[in-house]
Amino acid sequence: MPLLEWLARQHPALVHFPIAACVLLPLPLGLRLWQGEAGWDRTIRYLAWVGVLGGAAAQVSGLLFARSGGLIPLQGWLPARPGLLRTHQVLGMAGFALGLLTLVGILKGTTGKARALTLASALLWAVAWGWAGHLGGAMVFPETSDAGLEP
Repeated sequence: MPLLEWLARQHPALVHFPIAACVLLPLPLGLRLWQGEAGWDRTIRYLAWVGVLGGAAAQVSGLLFARSGGLIPLQGWLPARPGLLRTHQVLGMAGFALGLLTLVGILKGTTGKARALTLASALLWAVAWGWAGHLGGAMVFPETSDAGLEP
C-alpha cells in the first residue's frame, strides 16, 4: 500500500486525540483566567500543541482520504456539491484556523482581555471540531444520524 493511501486511511484514528485536546483546552484556560495562577500554563500549552499538530495530520489525512475516494477532485479542496462532506471539511478547516489562533494567543501569554479572547477562540475551536466530528460520524453511520443534512 502506498504511503499516501496508508495515511489517508488513518484519518478516523488521527482525529480523535486532537479533538479531545481541543475540547478539554477551554477548561484549564478558563481556570487560568479565573484563578490568575500560572499553574495551568503547561497543561494549556500541551493541549494546544497536541490539538494543532494532531489537527494538521487529521486535515492532511482527511483531504487525502476524500481525494482517494474520488469525493474531491485532485486539484480541489472541497467536494463539488454541497452536503455532509463539504460541511464536515469546512468546519474542520475553520476549527484548524481557530486552533492556530488559540495557540498564538497562548504563546503570546498576554493578560486580561486577550486571555478572554483566547478562551473564546478555544471554545469556538471545540464547537467547530465537535460539530465536524458529529458530521463525520453521520457519514460513517448514517442509519443512526440525526445530522439533518443530506449526504
